[in-house]
Amino acid sequence: MLYSGDFAQRRPDMARRYMRAYLRAVRDYNGALADGKLAGPNAVNSVRMAIKNAAVYRAISPQGCNPDGYVNVASLRKDFAFYREQGWIEGKVTVDQVIDNSFVTAALRDLGPYRRPGR
Repeated sequence: MLYSGDFAQRRPDMARRYMRAYLRAVRDYNGALADGKLAGPNAVNSVRMAIKNAAVYRAISPQGCNPDGYVNVASLRKDFAFYREQGWIEGKVTVDQVIDNSFVTAALRDLGPYRRPGR
């Protein structure tokens, strides 16, 4: 989840509410996953989707989302190093300088940590 600096600084209450809503949606999404497919108990209802054939959604390999909202810092560092090597990043900025987990932390105070359904 990316916020602009302006949004995070000028509208922190909205940024916190948005993060709570985002994490609730991610948790619903993760509830739709089973065996790496959109086939879990909360699977996609294709009636509301552009593609009407539910089998198409069951065949898709979906992306993963951390239900507690934290980014994969190791992955970001790896990508960042690649981009720097390509000359696509200039300056002395680091990955650690741009990560702010304060909105995630605030949302988790309200929601609690993720617990997989049925566990």
